Amino acid sequence: MAIELAPVLGVVVKVAAGKLTGSLADKVKAKIFPGELEKALSAGIYAAQQEHQTLPPEQHCFFCCDDKQQHDCVVRVIDHPATLVELQKPLEQAGKPDVACLVQVFQQVAQDLKLKLVESGLQRWVTQFVETYFKQTSVAIQFQVAKARYLQQLSQRVDDVKFVGIAVPGEEVEKQEQLAQIFVMPTVQEDSRSTSVTQVEYEPGDLELTDPQQRLLAEQRSWVKRDRSGRKLPAQQVLSQSQNKVVLLGAPGSGKTTLLSYFALMLGEQAQSDPTQIGFEAGADWLPLVVQIRDWVLQPELGLLAYLRWYAEDSLSMKHLPQDFFEHWLERGRALILLDGLDEVVDEAQRRKTVEQIETFLSRYDANPAVI
Repeated sequence: MAIELAPVLGVVVKVAAGKLTGSLADKVKAKIFPGELEKALSAGIYAAQQEHQTLPPEQHCFFCCDDKQQHDCVVRVIDHPATLVELQKPLEQAGKPDVACLVQVFQQVAQDLKLKLVESGLQRWVTQFVETYFKQTSVAIQFQVAKARYLQQLSQRVDDVKFVGIAVPGEEVEKQEQLAQIFVMPTVQEDSRSTSVTQVEYEPGDLELTDPQQRLLAEQRSWVKRDRSGRKLPAQQVLSQSQNKVVLLGAPGSGKTTLLSYFALMLGEQAQSDPTQIGFEAGADWLPLVVQIRDWVLQPELGLLAYLRWYAEDSLSMKHLPQDFFEHWLERGRALILLDGLDEVVDEAQRRKTVEQIETFLSRYDANPAVI
């Protein structure tokens, strides 16, 4: 017999995962999200049940139990305080849960429920559960540790805004500020002609009449004025209003790259990062993926995934990234894909090929929001 993750057991697994992460709030040594813990617990139970399928029926630990009894037993064990203490060990880098302790919990619960368990089968069930749970949590922790380093490096890369002006005696020629300190969220204009993806046009905020750059700004605005029948909305609402795919249009220098950098920064782990500023839930597990298309096309042998890994390892000094690091978030629909500078690909044939690669990538990972 094999336990399915029925609703009751699924709820218990979710509650147990929440208790585990909650207990780590003040002493986290390795970061892991409840969703990953649920996955690890579920995988452990499934693997333990599959292990039993290789044994003769009379050696199953639940041989003397019906489906409801074994289900109730596992539910009680997973939610037992002693079990939660053991399950917390790998999250604190304190090794594997103790098999003997969990066997004892099973025996105590079985006694309370007046069930008879086959001891030899019980030992194998718990051992398989522990091995699978430990492996799953170890991988999840590895990903989260790597993610923290990646976000730190990426945030440093996108956070500095440099100003270059005319040299004045006693003044610095070049200055820089942190992006989050000076950024003002722009308004965008929806292009009502778009179909499968939403196209929006970037509109910098109005400047005072006395501003010396007003004429240049007017010229830039005229470049993007096409169809003005679309609605206006703050740029942070673009992803939530557009089925998650956006093509951002704007004149050169209007701030498209800065906006994408701000999106990436708000999903980072800096003090100024705040996912709610761009319409994302606080505390959610998101990974921003930033691709400078002009740099990517210089390496035509690399697909987008290969380029992302090369960029992280070479430009962000992220050595020894876990295998399938980017796929981990892409396959769960938890990556924000930011593709910058498509208009900088001058060669028409190369641009067509690039667009095809982007479309294939976005189709493969279509659950992820993207801005081009």
